[in-house]
Amino acid sequence: MTKKKSGAMNKKQAISPVITTVLLVLLAVILAAIIFIWARNFVKETLIKSGESIDKSCDRISIQASISGQELMITNTGQVAIYNIKVYNSGSSGDSDSFLINQSLSPGQSFVKNVPGIASGSQLAFVLLGTNKNNQINEFPCPKSTWKTLA
Repeated sequence: MTKKKSGAMNKKQAISPVITTVLLVLLAVILAAIIFIWARNFVKETLIKSGESIDKSCDRISIQASISGQELMITNTGQVAIYNIKVYNSGSSGDSDSFLINQSLSPGQSFVKNVPGIASGSQLAFVLLGTNKNNQINEFPCPKSTWKTLA
């Protein structure tokens, strides 16, 4: 029998297993970094006020508020210092105006302020100050569930 000669020898070489492993590890690291950067936007940094999560401090806000004409009178009857207050006035047409009252309110402290358009049904939103893990002071707007409605 005669042997048939095969055509030219196939000289293609595959990627070395070491190089393949390095490329796969590099790809996994890059994907992990992308996912970490993307997910970081969804996680809020925890702020601390008086040794507890600032969310709990919002739940403990206690005030007495009343209106007389365009004057808003507020007394902080709780133990949580309020950094700022935002007033949301609802108009008869469904639109709303908001006013930031640049007034901090320590426990036991009161103030009277002229707020245009304030009326029964207006809502008070509170802003507290808290510290993050790096001891930086940041503002924290309390969630809508803790807002107070004026009677």
